[in-house]
Amino acid sequence: MKLSISEEKQRSARVIGFALLCVVCLHILFMALSGKHPLSDNPYDSFLKQALSWLQGRLDLGENYGWLELAEYGGKYYVSFPPFPSYVLLPFALVFGEQTPDSLLAFLVMLIGVCYSAKIALHFRLSEFACVFFAVFLYAANNLWQITVDGWVWFFAQNLSFTLSLMSFYYALSGQKGRSYFCLAAAVGCRPFQVIYLPVICIILYQKQPGKDFREKTENFIWKRPFSYLPAAILVISYLVLNVLRFGEPFEFGHNYLPEFINSKYGQFSLHYVWDNLQKLFRLPVLNAVTGKIDTFGFDGINVFTVYPLLILFIVLFFRRLFVANAQRRAYFRLVLPTLVLCTVHVFFFLMHKTMGGAHFGNRYIADVMPVIYVLSVLSAAPSTVKKEGSGEPKGRITLFHLLCALLFLSGLVFNFTGVLEFYNRG
Repeated sequence: MKLSISEEKQRSARVIGFALLCVVCLHILFMALSGKHPLSDNPYDSFLKQALSWLQGRLDLGENYGWLELAEYGGKYYVSFPPFPSYVLLPFALVFGEQTPDSLLAFLVMLIGVCYSAKIALHFRLSEFACVFFAVFLYAANNLWQITVDGWVWFFAQNLSFTLSLMSFYYALSGQKGRSYFCLAAAVGCRPFQVIYLPVICIILYQKQPGKDFREKTENFIWKRPFSYLPAAILVISYLVLNVLRFGEPFEFGHNYLPEFINSKYGQFSLHYVWDNLQKLFRLPVLNAVTGKIDTFGFDGINVFTVYPLLILFIVLFFRRLFVANAQRRAYFRLVLPTLVLCTVHVFFFLMHKTMGGAHFGNRYIADVMPVIYVLSVLSAAPSTVKKEGSGEPKGRITLFHLLCALLFLSGLVFNFTGVLEFYNRG
């Protein structure tokens, strides 16, 4: 039965509100145990320092901060990361200066991400419980804790990119071309490899276009509301101009000028790193014979399936979908299969990198892939794609699938929560 607009708004408010409540309560518990909170001091505040320098009319930082990852070029020191997080901090830096609460902003960015993850689930017409479950599962049971509880430069960029990627997918699903492209461009300004998902955004937006045939849909996709491209184009151009002004090259954000990569035999990216990084991607925690404790490593990651149970849930949902035939089967695979290819390319680029994330718990680089995996998971779980007409399971019945979801949620929550907590406590 179709709900009225008022009922839809009430349903959306209930889902988003309860998802936020669950995630906030879990983060309050983490803060109580770790001592970290949104007003904690942030020693790794590169983006804030960059914003403050811009306000002083300078593109470089003016001095070398030895504990930060800074690019040295032309005798000056620059932040070596894409600049969009500094764009976000700029108005706050204008008001609060060095007292800008960047960790609090990181927490708010996470809450916005929770809202959009719930909105994506609502878009696919899942039950209210399922919508809340998926949103909370994404943020509480996967390896996002470190990038959401911390405003450190590496984590803030990933947190912001994660939220912006979810927003881009949501607006694409809603057929809002301009907002979708702008959010993706903003995500690229945090984590450049997010540009890989532009074809996915285009496929989704193309499917949303009105038209009776290929030609009409294509014309609407390209030419309908052409000015909607402008905000994203301006944002991308700003990155290119800033890179040229700082490093003389439009696609150089500065990472190649870090001493770590300048002094490396194989540079920042190389096929030489792939095999070693591939082993780190799948290495399991081991029992430390000396301490008697389980060693989850604290550098360059561990097995992705142990810290991202969403991957396991997606695989289960995908194979469930294989054995169900309905009218939307072809459209489902036209979106899912190319997207999985792009995810594989994305992960391969990570494997070519000199490190797999440095000091952290889990496998934080893979967090960049999770927004699209989340969208595919919710799509795969949607009633219109998983079930045949009239073949729904009886309400209230607990199935093996429900038990698996509960197991994945609890194991992912406990492992990631305690793992990040231990990382900070031993630091």
